[in-house]
Parts: sequence; C-alpha cells; structure tokens
Amino acid sequence: MKYVFLTSEAFIRSNANINDETHGKYIQSALREAQEMGLQTIVGTRLLRKLQELVSGNTINNSGNEKYKELVDRAQFYLLYATVAKLIPVVGVHISNFGLSTPTDENMQALNRLPDIFQMSEYYVHKADFFARELQLWLLENRNYFPELSANKISQLRSNLYSAASCGLWLGGARGKGYGFTWRDFYNYNNTPDEPEVHLQK
Repeated sequence: MKYVFLTSEAFIRSNANINDETHGKYIQSALREAQEMGLQTIVGTRLLRKLQELVSGNTINNSGNEKYKELVDRAQFYLLYATVAKLIPVVGVHISNFGLSTPTDENMQALNRLPDIFQMSEYYVHKADFFARELQLWLLENRNYFPELSANKISQLRSNLYSAASCGLWLGGARGKGYGFTWRDFYNYNNTPDEPEVHLQK
C-alpha cells in the first residue's frame, strides 16, 4: 500500500533551504519518520490514519472536514522541522564497511565532526517542539471535533496533548499547567476506555 504523506517534498524543500541535489528518497524517508514517530505521538494512531485517509481520498476539502483540514494545515511546520531534524544525520553521516563517515565535496566546506551534525539536528528539534506545543494546545481547545483522539485500540498510540518535549517524557512544570486544562482534565482524558477494534500538494 502506498504511504500517504500529509505534506509534500516540494514544501519541505522550499521552506528548509535544502540543496536541490539532495535525493528525494532521503526527504521522504525522514518525512515518514516525522509522521510516524512524531506526529502520531501527538494526535494518536486513529487520528493520523483518518487524516491520511482523507488526503488519500481527496476528501480533505469536503464539507464537514473543515477541522481535519485545519489540523493538517497547522501540522505543516511541525512536519517541516521534524523532517529536517531527522534528515540532517541521514545525509550528514554515511554507514560503510569502514564504519561511519561524512561526505565531502571539493566545492563545499563539510561539517566533519559528528557533534556538529547532531547539534544542527537538535536545533531543528527545538523548532519542531515549538510547533508541536502549538499543535497540542490547539487540539486541546478543539478536541470535541476529533472523536479519534480518545478512540484507540490498545495496540495503537494514544494522543499526547500534554507534553511537547521531544524525549516524550513529561515531568510536570510549565509544560503541564497554565494552558487552560486541569489535573481533572488530564485524568479524564487519559482514562477514556479503549474501543475494539500520497502526498498532500501544497
């Protein structure tokens, strides 16, 4: 089955200043990871699959799907920066029979230290975290429009609307209070019973 992307390679390239010579397969691989390992942990499995279904069926712009369309639009810059964060180590470090190596070009000054590469990746992780938090706050305000947020099988990921930290570990503090929800909201939301069982052109 063809994998459905919620943004396009062209959008990633044009907004992230990616060299035209960077192969599309690297961008698509990083974007898929950003959706499956990043966005899915925010919106949950059910809602991610719902968005992909609407995009794949070209029904995302249909009447009644306005909130789903707005969610996809709001997720664009999260996906952009999460993709770039995952892309940098992939294009910056190659695995060979001799171990790890960094590509060089006679016309470019390459970063040839692994800490430099991962520091640059971390820079984009922080940008993605900002947009993840914005997305979570919007979903908290609009969660009644998305029944999929509380309807996941035990084998699927629940949505995480309370921590934008990339490590996925919420320790309380500023990320967990002062944004219009209470501990009672947190308890009720996370104790909802489980139910049984393409690129978007920008």
